[in-house]
Amino acid sequence: MDLNKLLDKENLCIADKPSACIAACPIHMDVKTFIDAIEQDDFKKAYKVMTKKMPFTRIIGSICDHPCEKACVRNELGGSINIHELEKVVVKIGLSSKKRTIPIPRNGKKVAVVGAGISGITAAFDLDKKGYQVTIYEKSDKIGGRIWDFQGDQLSKETIEEELAVMNKKDIKIKFNEFVDEKKLEEIVNSYDAVYIGTGVWGKDLKANAQTFQVEDSSLFAGGRIVNQNSSVIFSISSGRRAVISIDRYLQKISLTVARENEGAYDTPLKLKLDDIESVEAIKKNSLGYNKQEAIKEAGRCIKCQCTECSNVCVHLRKYDITPKKYIRQINHNEVIILGDHYANEMINSCTLCGLCGEVCPSNLDMKDIIQETRESMVEREKMPVSAHDFALKDMEFSNSKYFSMVKNQPGYEEVKYMFYPGCQLPASSPEYIPEIYKYLMENIKDGVGIMLGCCGAPADWAGRQDLLEKNIKDIRNKWEEAGKPTFILACSSCYSMFEKYMGDMNLSLYGKLWISMECLRAIK
Repeated sequence: MDLNKLLDKENLCIADKPSACIAACPIHMDVKTFIDAIEQDDFKKAYKVMTKKMPFTRIIGSICDHPCEKACVRNELGGSINIHELEKVVVKIGLSSKKRTIPIPRNGKKVAVVGAGISGITAAFDLDKKGYQVTIYEKSDKIGGRIWDFQGDQLSKETIEEELAVMNKKDIKIKFNEFVDEKKLEEIVNSYDAVYIGTGVWGKDLKANAQTFQVEDSSLFAGGRIVNQNSSVIFSISSGRRAVISIDRYLQKISLTVARENEGAYDTPLKLKLDDIESVEAIKKNSLGYNKQEAIKEAGRCIKCQCTECSNVCVHLRKYDITPKKYIRQINHNEVIILGDHYANEMINSCTLCGLCGEVCPSNLDMKDIIQETRESMVEREKMPVSAHDFALKDMEFSNSKYFSMVKNQPGYEEVKYMFYPGCQLPASSPEYIPEIYKYLMENIKDGVGIMLGCCGAPADWAGRQDLLEKNIKDIRNKWEEAGKPTFILACSSCYSMFEKYMGDMNLSLYGKLWISMECLRAIK
């Protein structure tokens, strides 16, 4: 089994891809979990979700410019979820005491941050957590930069001071009233292992890389408005945070670009069908902001974006509560680590191989083919439990034995143009239908209709037993050729699938494509 090819197919599954709001958020706050917590009246949990991605949470949660709302798929169905209003109410009533942080051992590297605005303090905060000795150069007598512009209706002076106080509790050195010009910047660059500049404006074009924020392959990195060319608060935070990742990689002498495709804001590959989603208007505020109950109702409008097209139609996937991506990972685990012994065998052998999941999948990921190949691999490596398909294989063996198998021409015909092939399940479950169907076909089709009894080989195919399958196909082909290569009329969907898959050169009549026509079935009732 080609495991590299298998894992490539795993990437086709979009079930775990982020919702549009999460992908549009440049710091990728888990908006779905955040909103779900509010809907469950757990505002403390919602606040914790914010703190995981959002530095200086009470500040940023109150002034974020919420690009997530523009991406919300609810836009055309009553209006986007008012995510920012929900953030503001969570900041007010969900605030929980901060956990004590364990001091991070210093790594011996020194990094300077020029500018203590939004992106600068974010970079300094993250660098400190990574063990770097950080020194901030700030031209004014306080940190925060543009944050202070929001003092008033949106933020109180006390909130700003309390949130920024965390910077004083760290090992970060802050040099106030330090104006940095080009000459001073050059001195700083020569004195530190790396430098981040986030001054908002800078006279000289720094030409920072849009992905890594590195300035001309040097130890200087830039972010905030210098790079973003806009005044977005949340994008300033994102650039400072992403620049720190680059600085850390730069100082560790590893690639600055590998595996960074989904940083910042991007368009999610998650696609949803919205035909059955009801339009619901946004909850109106009775004051400047939502109260608790209004927030819960607004959170209830969230669609909880997730692709479930395959599990909606597949009983097998629902039974095992698994997505195709997780399924493929279990198969890979089965192949590489457990080597096919017991692990996931029941699940792998329970699929009916109908292919319906592939028909509805937006990415055309068909688990039928993957599971089929898995079974064949397990058989080849002698890891398939003998009992898994024993009954079906014995049933196939009996159906192809002298007790059931036969080929007969229509009485009075030395050679026939058509061959009725009812398969093995219809004769076994409703044997009384077979003579009636055959009689109807002989009376209504010219040029003669023969009858061939036997099994198409589906049980061997399902079991991954290619040796038995090839033997079965050869036997059918020999009988077909001896009968003069008639056109088959099939009475079983599984038989039609097998003939089309492995014996495509054998002509199937219109009856065969429809298996048994409704007219025929009505006639025998």
